[in-house]
Amino acid sequence: MTTKPIRVIRGTTSGAAAAAGKIIRCNIAGFADEEIESVEVFCGHGISSVPDDDTECIALQWGHRTIIISTVDRRIAPAMAKGSVAIHTAQDQYVMIKKSGAIEIKTSGTVTVAAGTIKLGGESGLQALMDERFAAIYNAHTHPAPGGTTGAPVITLGDVPPQVSISAVSTTIVKGK
Repeated sequence: MTTKPIRVIRGTTSGAAAAAGKIIRCNIAGFADEEIESVEVFCGHGISSVPDDDTECIALQWGHRTIIISTVDRRIAPAMAKGSVAIHTAQDQYVMIKKSGAIEIKTSGTVTVAAGTIKLGGESGLQALMDERFAAIYNAHTHPAPGGTTGAPVITLGDVPPQVSISAVSTTIVKGK
């Protein structure tokens, strides 16, 4: 059996396209003035990326088969400290996990979390999401109840110390109101 030599190609991408569940393909303009059309973009498990035109790439070619094994677009990478990791787009949107463990999300759009349950850790994670606007509304709210309405919460959000579970915040029923 004769083995074919593997050739490394460095170039830039163009014309990338993908449909749901399909192989991502694009063209390569190699640095040696070569053009290769309809090249598969190989992505790691659970990661998919359709590169913009002029994204740098590294491809392997053996025989008539060529596969892009890596792409990078240094023009759009956000500034990051050593040890940080980011997923980013050309529109300066990103999700960055910093070396410290902090997670930063930057977008001009909406952030949607679709989950059956959201768990927040730490001592006062839920309260951190409730700023003074929500606290003012919560602290003054009441509920309809048999024989009247409840009063405002006995413990307000501003009164809950971090070691107290948010479930300890409750309201009381005031009869006759």
